[in-house]
Amino acid sequence: MANRISGIKNIHLALYDVEEGTYETPVKVAGAKSLSVKDNVSSVTFFSDNVADFNASQLSSKEVELELAYLAPEIEAMVTGKEMVCGGLVTTGHDVQKEVALIYELTTLSGKSIYNVLYNVKLAKDGQETKTMEEGIDEQTVKLVGTAIPNKEGHFDYVLDANYEPTEPGEKSEFNNKITNWFTTVQLPTPAEM
Repeated sequence: MANRISGIKNIHLALYDVEEGTYETPVKVAGAKSLSVKDNVSSVTFFSDNVADFNASQLSSKEVELELAYLAPEIEAMVTGKEMVCGGLVTTGHDVQKEVALIYELTTLSGKSIYNVLYNVKLAKDGQETKTMEEGIDEQTVKLVGTAIPNKEGHFDYVLDANYEPTEPGEKSEFNNKITNWFTTVQLPTPAEM
């Protein structure tokens, strides 16, 4: 299984401009340590004649946890709604998390990557824990946690796996073009791909 996931890199965030209805240019987030995306599924079961006769599940949201070696103030301000003043961050009771797209690349053992974009994500800093240096230096990280819900088109995410490239010439060209531009603009599925 050469296409097993072996790591994560190239994490970017792109701020969503609500007034324009478009994403801004993605910004690279340095120091990624780990990323966890967990599906939250709502289930319903109906009973009749004393037995379950219908069961359905539907994805309702995704929980996101991004662990970083360091959180740059500009990135923190971008996602949390905090204000930058004279190079420093100001936190108020009126700060509102901003909608972003989370873009990243999963590396595989085959050497071909899996490209992901998660839309409509809102993140908050989950505090920071630090310790004094005693006999050595312990690594100390920062976490961003949040939730993703569907965007206005109903999409949670979009994934292109380079291990499974399309065979049709037109689709193959579009596929490779999207991968080439994956970190320069937020990639959206086109009607032919839905």
